[in-house]
Amino acid sequence: MTAERAGLHAAARQQLGALVAQFTAAVGALGLFRYQLCFPVFYTGANALAPFLETRGILISSFAYPTPADACITRVVLNALHTRADMTQVAAACQAFAAAR
Repeated sequence: MTAERAGLHAAARQQLGALVAQFTAAVGALGLFRYQLCFPVFYTGANALAPFLETRGILISSFAYPTPADACITRVVLNALHTRADMTQVAAACQAFAAAR
C-alpha cells in the first residue's frame, strides 16, 4: 500500500470514528439501538423505524434474513462518506421516532 493510500485509509477511519461517536452520543440514551462501541452498525428491533425514516428521506438497512419469510433485520449503518450533518439529521429523526413510541 502506498503512503498516500495509507493516509486516505487513516483519514477515513478517523472520520468514521468521529461519526460513530457523534451518533452514539445522540441516540445512545434512547434505548432504541443495540451496538458495540466504535463499530458503525446500530441494530434495532423496532422495524417501524425504517419506514418512519424513509418518510423523512432517510434510507436504512431493513430486510428479512436469512429468508424472505423471516423477520426483518433493521440497522443504521454508517460509513466514512457520511457527514456530521447527516448524523445530526438521522439522530434527530431517531429521537422523533423514539418520542412518538
